[in-house]
Amino acid sequence: MLFNAPYSTVVYSAEGELLSARIASDGQWRFPMADSLDEKYVTAVKLFEDEYFDWHPGVNPVSIFRAFRQNWKAGKTVSGGSTLTMQTVRLMRGGKRRRYIEKLVEASWATRLELTYNKEEILQLYAAHAPFGGNVVGLSAAGWRYYGRPPTHFSWGEAAALAVLPNAPGVIYPGRSPKEFLRKRNALLDKLYSRGHLDETALVLAKAEPLPGRPHTLPNFAPHYTERVALLNDSKEVEFSSLEATLQKEVLRSVARHHERSHANGVHNAAVLVLDVKSGVPIVYVGNTTCEDRGSGREVDIVQARRSSGSLLKPFLYAALLDEGSISPQSLLPDIPTLIAGYSPKNFDLKYDGAVPAQEALTRSLNVPHVRLLQQYGVEPFLLQLRNAGFTTLDRDADNYGLSLILGGGEVTLWEVADVYRKFALAAMSGHSVPNAPSVDPEISPYSASAAYLTLDALTDLKRPGDLAAWRSFSGSRKVAWKTGTSFGFRDAWAVGVTPEYVVAVWTGNADGEGRPGLTGASVAAPLLFEVFDELPNSTWFKEPVSEMSEVFLCEASGLQASATCPKRDTALLTANAQRLGVCKYHEIVYLNPEGERIDANCGGLSSAQEAPLFTLPPAWAWYYRKQHPNYDVRPKWAAGCGVEGVEMMSLVYPRGGRQLHLPRDLSGTQQPVVFEVAHAELNRMLHWYLDGDYVGSTTRHHQQPLTPNLGEHRLLVVDDLGRELGYVFTVVAG
Repeated sequence: MLFNAPYSTVVYSAEGELLSARIASDGQWRFPMADSLDEKYVTAVKLFEDEYFDWHPGVNPVSIFRAFRQNWKAGKTVSGGSTLTMQTVRLMRGGKRRRYIEKLVEASWATRLELTYNKEEILQLYAAHAPFGGNVVGLSAAGWRYYGRPPTHFSWGEAAALAVLPNAPGVIYPGRSPKEFLRKRNALLDKLYSRGHLDETALVLAKAEPLPGRPHTLPNFAPHYTERVALLNDSKEVEFSSLEATLQKEVLRSVARHHERSHANGVHNAAVLVLDVKSGVPIVYVGNTTCEDRGSGREVDIVQARRSSGSLLKPFLYAALLDEGSISPQSLLPDIPTLIAGYSPKNFDLKYDGAVPAQEALTRSLNVPHVRLLQQYGVEPFLLQLRNAGFTTLDRDADNYGLSLILGGGEVTLWEVADVYRKFALAAMSGHSVPNAPSVDPEISPYSASAAYLTLDALTDLKRPGDLAAWRSFSGSRKVAWKTGTSFGFRDAWAVGVTPEYVVAVWTGNADGEGRPGLTGASVAAPLLFEVFDELPNSTWFKEPVSEMSEVFLCEASGLQASATCPKRDTALLTANAQRLGVCKYHEIVYLNPEGERIDANCGGLSSAQEAPLFTLPPAWAWYYRKQHPNYDVRPKWAAGCGVEGVEMMSLVYPRGGRQLHLPRDLSGTQQPVVFEVAHAELNRMLHWYLDGDYVGSTTRHHQQPLTPNLGEHRLLVVDDLGRELGYVFTVVAG
């Protein structure tokens, strides 16, 4: 290797436009050698430095003799007599002290250089390593620093200025000795004119051009991407990236506008990554904001940083359960107060629906149904599936994550979020032929085409509280599958959108992890997501992979396979394993007397009774479900003396799932009561509460009872006004 000097890291866009550059490790702006040189510069530098460059073998005896004579007459060195080849050797050897012995060494090396490289290559080596004043080395860096553009298509004035500058860069550095610089440049222009390279008009115009002044700041449109290139590619100084210059600049402006909107709330950072679905390469990479706020953390590349996933993993659990045939999009899931081994998840709005269709639970990103689904599916198999999908940062064991994994208990990077969602899009396209679609490896995603398609289709209609309508117009008529996520403490706000062509992933928050009120994926990250989508070309939508789907008859109310008692049925195309879906158990045939009251064998009259299907949820579900669905209470009442035996009329809502209770304490350490809650299938019943045989109170409609039992085992008994009982044995332990 001729030159051991370090080079700047230089990143170009897919179109060849300079996006960003990083200074070399020795503090010099030294761009890697260019493939070609501007013709005007070549003409100017050869005429100024070495008029016989094209003909000599590396050493010009005439020039050396002339320089020796001039130096002898002057009594000091006034001329070097070096050819461009010898100057290249001198630059290669680190600029040794000018002595006659060094001249002999340079001459020897120059001859060898001429035997190894052609004239064009030697001139390129010289131009890439010549000093241009200050910390600017090489013609490419000089073009950007002094003229703000690449070293091509120079004017004669520019070419002449850059040709003379390396002759005495420390003396005529731009802005330091303008008169001497101007004299040298104009003398070269006169010489070019005398040799016929430019006419009189061109000469006048060239001399009228201003000299380069204060160095320009280099473009910096992809700072974090460039830092990553510098970090990962020690031996690769030039990166011809896949980033698209126009889009990169537009998204930078969008991120800047986002910062203007959010910094008043103390939110300083944001990142956006856009991947091409077909190739997987990034076409936009904005690692952070460029704000000037002190301590903002703008230098952190958020695209590669580990952050809490929030709700971003819910679609993958949904797809996994579709694949194994455990749920359909319409399957009712319990959304009630839940306690699992001491873990009690809460929905974002702290409310419960009682029962909710699986697709709605996904689009509303309800926490409780997804935690219960993860318990059903298993944390360990789900974690393995996420790793197979491409999440390498989920590197702890399943017990460490627990059920909180689905709510943001694990850390992911924006890069892997975008890539896994991209593979999800590829999976959705793997079951059919799409014009111009990528060739899909069936192992690229652990999800089937049907599960991926159904999940993405569900995500086109996310429902969020708040001012969704105010920015829905950002998406226009474009169909986009999108998901948001918010981590605990409002520290991370995510949004990711998918089409068959693009994946856009957005993160907003603070690099130092500081949470801010109102920092949610829906309110902060999603508007930026759709702003980016509006800057992308129009997208298509996924085609339903019918050939890989199975037709199933579903109960319209429960989303399970229809039973004979389901009054309304519908057909649906689901995954191949959808035949494993359970049969509806929420409809039963009931019998009504002529007055419309419900009867059973306990009270007689069945022979003349009218049959009717009745949709009945478990009491704990129904308690919350009826609040959202008033029609659920339009139900036949039991006739007197009926319905006492064999019917589950009551259910313990809280606590559930455990027999050991810890009494809570407030901030002062004072012990607080446990609020027990029971749901009754009949809204207006009165319940009577007994603890260890002692009466403690009665409730109507809202059946909640605060109790403060001592340490040890206890028995709770709840009796309704028809004598139906519910018992619960529990133990209060210290803690």
